[in-house]
Amino acid sequence: MNSIEKNIIKSVLLYFFLVCVSYSQTGETDVYGSNQLNGVLAGLSSPGRYAAVPPNFILNLGLQGTVEAWVYLTSYNEASTCIYEKGSSFRLGIHNSSNANKPYIFMNTSVFIPAPSSAVPLNRWVHLAATWQQTGSQTTVSFFMDGALVGSPVTQTVNVANNNDSVTIGGSRITNNVQVNGFLDEVRYWNRLRTGAEIARNRFCGIGDGIIANQNSGLVSAEDYSGLVSSWTFNEEGVTIQDYISLRHGFTRGGATKSISNIPGQPIPYNLAAYFPGGANDYIRVPDNNIFDRTASGTIDGWINPASSGNHAIISKGSTFVTTTFSVFLDNINKLSVRIGGVDGVGPAIPLNLWSHFAVAWRFNAGLCTVKFYLNGNLYNTTVITTTMPVNSDPVLIGNWQALNTPFSGYMDEIRLWNRDLISDEIKAYMFASPKSGGQFFQNNLLASWSFEGNLNNLMPVSETNGTFNIGFLNLCRFSGYANENITAPITGQFIPHITAISRLDGNPYPGGYSIR
Repeated sequence: MNSIEKNIIKSVLLYFFLVCVSYSQTGETDVYGSNQLNGVLAGLSSPGRYAAVPPNFILNLGLQGTVEAWVYLTSYNEASTCIYEKGSSFRLGIHNSSNANKPYIFMNTSVFIPAPSSAVPLNRWVHLAATWQQTGSQTTVSFFMDGALVGSPVTQTVNVANNNDSVTIGGSRITNNVQVNGFLDEVRYWNRLRTGAEIARNRFCGIGDGIIANQNSGLVSAEDYSGLVSSWTFNEEGVTIQDYISLRHGFTRGGATKSISNIPGQPIPYNLAAYFPGGANDYIRVPDNNIFDRTASGTIDGWINPASSGNHAIISKGSTFVTTTFSVFLDNINKLSVRIGGVDGVGPAIPLNLWSHFAVAWRFNAGLCTVKFYLNGNLYNTTVITTTMPVNSDPVLIGNWQALNTPFSGYMDEIRLWNRDLISDEIKAYMFASPKSGGQFFQNNLLASWSFEGNLNNLMPVSETNGTFNIGFLNLCRFSGYANENITAPITGQFIPHITAISRLDGNPYPGGYSIR
């Protein structure tokens, strides 16, 4: 075991002690420090139980589209199973035993069943998706299970049709006994034909989970999320099923419920990260706000997993060198650096293809700025630079720098801004903690935290500081559930989680796999 690993373990133990004390005073949470586990649509196993979304023109089917969902069947329904239905003209479902319990699409007057294919498995979470494309009078449907194409695409002579009916999820208003014997999660409708690669790599991410997450197309402007019309995650309380993409909220009917599920191997991991491909336009923009003007003291910390060497911006604010409020970046030899005004300070080298926690803390006094660099909770070095902090109206960029086009390549998580220069013990204590868990320390000291849990919202209550992918250019950034999420396979321990700021409060931080719940 090397010294870095030993220090991380020490930090984890210290964190456990401090947050356990905190949570004993702030109310119940689950063992991951979250106020809820993953929500699913449940209580569907009787006729007439489903979730219904009122009709709206944006839910009408186009000549191409995609519907997807996570499904957990406890038994097959001999009348067939309805996952997503739009009145009498469209249904994504699972057939009965006469068709080997295969997935199917009913469209207008035709039924599409993949061949060859196998039954949708019982008693585990399965990701199902179906795409369609109408060309002339011919419509081609493709099916995907756990990210992989099922059989061959099926083409029939049929036109996509529409109606003024509601969307129903988990059951049908038309056919009374086609309910889901089990659970559903992360149901999404797209108005475009998605590729198999897109379906595979995005299936583990809840998209749009958070109020005003898609304000001003903040999410769907990213290439991977273009065409997303609605996303129902079932994570909120009450009878309403929220859609924070296009605000097509629905309601549970007939006894269907949203349930907090402890089913093993749930599809959405506890921790998501942001992926930055490294292109010039692959970054997140945050509007200007005076919380970023930390002219007396402050700290920026976060988790990074860089994929390549060279100059790469982590977070910055400034369109010229001399007017830069701050820019935290990796220099050309991968050393963590900060620029304030026109002056740089340099800290530790950051390894490639490995998650590292960084922190940069600063304090001004009489024209001098003392900067402290931390790596994985440990103070690496202190440097003093002669500078003051400029104040500008430029936006904050996560993943690039306006003054110098140096896009970040790799993963980031839990990028945070604090209102003062934290000390070493504080950095160690909270480097693994998510602000979602609450606690007085966060409330008193944290100004901004972007955790990338299916949205770009600032978790702290500061208005107009949410991020956006909508930068006016093609943006290939996206959320990520696993480092190897492109694998087309059932959920198993082969998926590599992003181990950053989620830890249990008991003695075993990662039971049965860090993010497979």
